[in-house]
Amino acid sequence: MSFYDDKTALTTQKEILSALQQKLPADLQLLEPSSAGSITAWAVTKKTAEKYNLHTLSDLAPVSGDLTLGGPPEVATAALGLPGLKAVYGINFKSIKSLDMGGPLSRLALSSGAIDVATVVSTQGILAKEPWVVLEDNKHQQPLQNITPLGRKALLTPEVTKVLNQVSAKLTDEDLKQLNRLVDIDHKDPAKVAAQWVTEHTAKTAQ
Repeated sequence: MSFYDDKTALTTQKEILSALQQKLPADLQLLEPSSAGSITAWAVTKKTAEKYNLHTLSDLAPVSGDLTLGGPPEVATAALGLPGLKAVYGINFKSIKSLDMGGPLSRLALSSGAIDVATVVSTQGILAKEPWVVLEDNKHQQPLQNITPLGRKALLTPEVTKVLNQVSAKLTDEDLKQLNRLVDIDHKDPAKVAAQWVTEHTAKTAQ
């Protein structure tokens, strides 16, 4: 939705999809959204989570002044980054280190203790490998970004639509993490990984 309206304040799936369909060219059609989706999130090590009893971003607020945040350069100024955390939760970190979005730099910094909180994507493959704790966005500061098939109406035959909607119905956040792990961490072929998942999760339904 932000592609068409970068000032949108819509946050619920129903609002976003309704507004998006109205913005799309007439020959494009949205299909059924999946419950799975990726959002910006914040992770800590299991040790840090246990030390401060952290489960949610609300839990983070009272101790954030003692902690260092790591993330991409824009996290300090982007509306959905630190300014949003401060406005919604009252989070104000001791310091910020410019790194990456849950990539190698953040992984090393979090593991070594150079930072206490890492900015990540909620379904990154690294989260399926590292024993990190992703803090719950309990006040829904981040807008939903559910995966939703989009296609040209002329190509969306009943058969194609049925398969795509089956994928949406089956796909979960955990699936996304595992699929990303296979591609990003284990370096598997993306097309083969995707094909195997579709075969395993839609074959019975399609029969």
